[in-house]
Amino acid sequence: MHCQSREAVWPTSGDCDGEPERILGWKSTGDARRYRGYQVARLARYVKGSVLDVGAKTGELSRLLLASRRAKIDELVLSDRSTDWLLHLERAFPDEKLIYLNLPAKVRAEVDTVLAVNVLGFIEDEEGALRSLVEAIRPGGRLVIWEAGCPALYSGFDREKAGRLRRYTRKDLTGKLEAAGLETEVCRPINALGAIFNWFVVRRMSDVGDPRAVRIYDRTVVPVSRLLDHLRLPFGQNIIAVAKMPEA
Repeated sequence: MHCQSREAVWPTSGDCDGEPERILGWKSTGDARRYRGYQVARLARYVKGSVLDVGAKTGELSRLLLASRRAKIDELVLSDRSTDWLLHLERAFPDEKLIYLNLPAKVRAEVDTVLAVNVLGFIEDEEGALRSLVEAIRPGGRLVIWEAGCPALYSGFDREKAGRLRRYTRKDLTGKLEAAGLETEVCRPINALGAIFNWFVVRRMSDVGDPRAVRIYDRTVVPVSRLLDHLRLPFGQNIIAVAKMPEA
């Protein structure tokens, strides 16, 4: 897996799997500060207890969630399928547990919350991946998902550059969660302006990892999208879902 596990406009310029020298020396550019804040604002309230961050990569999102007053993290487990990213995480999170995880596979942890941000859309056997994650959730715990939404936005960039296999609708994602034995509590599209930006700008760009594009997105699109989310528009660049494991 290379730079693929990112959306059409990568949240952080410079994230790049498959290049160990860049991974081990990775530092946040700060270009996606608002985007990361946006993610934390939407996710933190659902992140509680012992938490498994699936495909943590830079660990930047987990770091921000640990600092958030709205997230109540008692224990953090970070995972990735890249050994290079795990080496980076070992240095960045010396006191946290790390596990190698290449879904679908047995998860060597049992937690209250599984956090999967831009994970399922890159896995061929998504049903198998979901089953693996469900097995790691304690009764009453939750699976929290942030994924790419609006299948109409699926483009050659998604397929050829990003390596993304699919985007999700609310109906599709809810169906998959419930088929995996979970009870859907939240499933809604967000980031409406991001969808418009994606349609008119990203699909026509040759290098969406360009820091200038990331800064434009972060400074202009994200703040407005956060406001538009309150309108609960029926489309968005992303979709967020929270599903509960039934009590035993």
